[in-house]
Amino acid sequence: MSYKILDLFCGAGGFSAGLECLEEFDALIGLNCDKQALITFENNHKNAIGVCGDITQAAIKEKVIKLAQTLGINMIIGGPPCQGFSNKGKNLGLKDPRNFLF
Repeated sequence: MSYKILDLFCGAGGFSAGLECLEEFDALIGLNCDKQALITFENNHKNAIGVCGDITQAAIKEKVIKLAQTLGINMIIGGPPCQGFSNKGKNLGLKDPRNFLF
């Protein structure tokens, strides 16, 4: 079986790069709100389409869903923000809206 990956909160693409070490995995879409990180993702995944935006915005969400349907995505991975639970951050826990992006 071949796995076509949508990498949410992709950053530079390390999570999907690790999976691509196995031939049945192929990262096809990366989503991140940091343009510079997304440029690195695209350099690390030459066949992937990078989407720069905030997943909480309806237009971005719709764009990602349409791309995923078009490309036959069958696996979603992601490394969502964890600042709300971090001791280095403000440790807001459930009061931090970034903890509910997925």
